[in-house]
Formats: sequence, structure tokens, C-alpha cells
Amino acid sequence: MSLTRAEQRELAAADRHATEAAPGDRMPDGNLLDVAGQPTTLAAALSSRPGVIVFYRGGWCPYCNIALRAYQAQLVPALAEQGIPLVAISPQSPDSDGARAAQLQLGLDLTKVNADGTTTLPMPTVIIVDSAGVVRWIDVHADYTSRTEPDQVLRAIAQIIG
Repeated sequence: MSLTRAEQRELAAADRHATEAAPGDRMPDGNLLDVAGQPTTLAAALSSRPGVIVFYRGGWCPYCNIALRAYQAQLVPALAEQGIPLVAISPQSPDSDGARAAQLQLGLDLTKVNADGTTTLPMPTVIIVDSAGVVRWIDVHADYTSRTEPDQVLRAIAQIIG
């Protein structure tokens, strides 16, 4: 069994619900770098508007790239019509020594590509927040090959925001 498959099984078996955000939770603000590498915050990116927040593993991840292209093509135009930003966040950081070893075998040293110099990776996640920054919908995938479909996000937006 490959190290990445072992990590996927560990993540799927773990009780993540105690640490995951849930509807009704306030989305924490945080320092980010924008697409130009300039410091910003999540609050500034949302500007007191409802928003869709996507956590992805990194630009090196083919599954992330496919999902982000689909979101760009299918979500961004529909969200823009409603004045809802899509904020994509990648801390680019893996959870275990085994995963780090597997990445290094593939020639990927996350400490060199992650802005924070770590090796921790987020689970692919899509969160919808309201204008007050409260989580209204969340979809988390322990399996990094699985992603939230654009139509799921649009249906949730329609139910939450109208």
C-alpha cells in the first residue's frame, strides 16, 4: 500500500468533526497572501459580503487544478452575478512523516513551496459564509481525489442566500 493511500485511510477513519467548522460557527479571519503575493486577510477579501471559500492543497496538485478550473468556469461567473466572491486558499502544508517521505520521493518538498514553510496539507473543503462571516454550509473531503461539485455549491447558495 502506498504511503498516500495509507494517509487517506487514516484521514477517513479519523474523527475530524471535533475540529472541523460547522454551520453556525464564525469563520476565523486570517492573514493571507493575495494572488500578487501581497498581504491581505480573509475579512478584506470578503468585504462584509457572503462568500465561497475553497481550501485546496496547492498548485502542484492535479486534482486541485481540475477543481479550480471547474470553479473558475462554472462558479465564478454565477457567483459574480450575485456579488459573491470566491476566495481560494492554499496554506500548502502534509500531516505525517510518511506523507512527507512520499512527497520527497516524488520530488516535492513542500517546505520550499509552502508560504509558511510547513508540510501540512488542508483537506479539500468548500465553505459558504454569510455577510457576517458565519459558516452556513461546509463540504469537507478527506479523500484528496474527491471535490465538491460546482452545482452543489450553487444549490447551497440558492438555499442560503436566495
